[in-house]
Amino acid sequence: MKTIYIDHKKQFSIIAVWHIKCLVALFSFIILCDSTNAQTWNIVGSAGFSEGQADYTSIAIDGSGTPYVAYVDYGNGRRASVMKYDGSKWVNVGIAGFSAGVVVRPYIAIDGSGTPYVVYQDGGGSFNAIVMKYSGSSWIAVGPSGGISADGTNFPSIAIDAGGTPYVAYKELAHGKAVVMKYYGSNWEIVGSAGFSAGWADWLSLAIDRSGTPYVVYEDNYYDNKATVMKYDGSNWVTVGTPGFSAGGAIFTSIAIDSIGTPFVVYSDLTSGTNVMKYYGGSWALVGTAGIAARLIGSAAKSVAIDGSGTPYVVGEDINGKAIVMKYDASSWITAGITGFSASRVYNPSLTINRSGTPYVVYSDSVNGKKATVMKFGTGVGVKNMGNPSATNLSVSPNPSQGSFTVNVSSATNENAQIIITNIIGQKIKEMNTTTNKDVEINLDAPPGMYFITAVTEEGRESAKVVVTQ
Repeated sequence: MKTIYIDHKKQFSIIAVWHIKCLVALFSFIILCDSTNAQTWNIVGSAGFSEGQADYTSIAIDGSGTPYVAYVDYGNGRRASVMKYDGSKWVNVGIAGFSAGVVVRPYIAIDGSGTPYVVYQDGGGSFNAIVMKYSGSSWIAVGPSGGISADGTNFPSIAIDAGGTPYVAYKELAHGKAVVMKYYGSNWEIVGSAGFSAGWADWLSLAIDRSGTPYVVYEDNYYDNKATVMKYDGSNWVTVGTPGFSAGGAIFTSIAIDSIGTPFVVYSDLTSGTNVMKYYGGSWALVGTAGIAARLIGSAAKSVAIDGSGTPYVVGEDINGKAIVMKYDASSWITAGITGFSASRVYNPSLTINRSGTPYVVYSDSVNGKKATVMKFGTGVGVKNMGNPSATNLSVSPNPSQGSFTVNVSSATNENAQIIITNIIGQKIKEMNTTTNKDVEINLDAPPGMYFITAVTEEGRESAKVVVTQ
């Protein structure tokens, strides 16, 4: 059989193109089958990394792929703490317990420059919403240090638009209605009118689309405690679709918006369990069926996130109280990895997805003294050297891809690693140096086909396959 050598600078012949497409289809099938079996949830760093018990855990990932976690830190007087994973371990961002006093419901967001912001309720009695950001050396108040709200608040949520403007949504305790504020120039100002919801608004969640339009979902007391979504149209807050669109009362409402501006909402419906709905064609429609899975407890769905391809993921607790993540595969809800992947019962799970499409979950669990743990969903297609317990492991995600994917070489200790990528006939396509236990984003400028990734460390070498599609 004649070997076909590919010259990237010349056009493929009709026969060569046909052969490549056949190989891509075949190898894509093989990889997808292998990846399904190899997809696992892996601990990021160490389990239970916080100093003490962590409550109301919240997670965000910056543009370089670094995960940050905010939480109520029982190891530091129930003040707010933020930690990040530096590639080998979890470290404090600034000082631990940086808030002035006790806090409730901290929520983290990161702007385009990598600056983390945290909003929380002052737990010392006023319950005002306070926003702080990390300046690079210390945590500083954004606006008044005593709080941005005129009165007490509940359910604070923060999001940052593409221009770096932070927005905060909360329920004002005085009247129970929804308020959204943004930091403009050097002051916080109300977006639209204060108390724009028809009635009491609980379980507020805020998201901003790519055009800068803020959306809020909440449990709407005015409409029999059903879910309502509103957005700011530049002059007024308007209802998105029908107010109170859920079939029954809705709690734990959370919102995310995909890359084309479609809002998705997850909530626990008191009549049918956990539901996900999206706004499509002028109305709200169920994603899949009502009560997405018996394995996901209806009252425990916590948050929804959308990957770059528009696939929604939901985190919650299974029937044993352990962590479970489910995703919609275009026809039904399926479990991402295994059901109940945490070591024990979890509390306050929170979900996010990095730019490469890798889901991350943070929670506190009982086996680790309710300390914080982060896990990520990896597609490991390398072959582990079982003879060496400290050998490396190589994961690639997403796979297949269109040429942009993340490689992680994990090992027991941080060490130098060389990554070599070759095509199916052994030609070197790319080579780079990195360190283990670190996500490396790779953009492969190469034709569709199967490619081989080799990671070389002092412990040996690992191999993985990746498929590049058109």
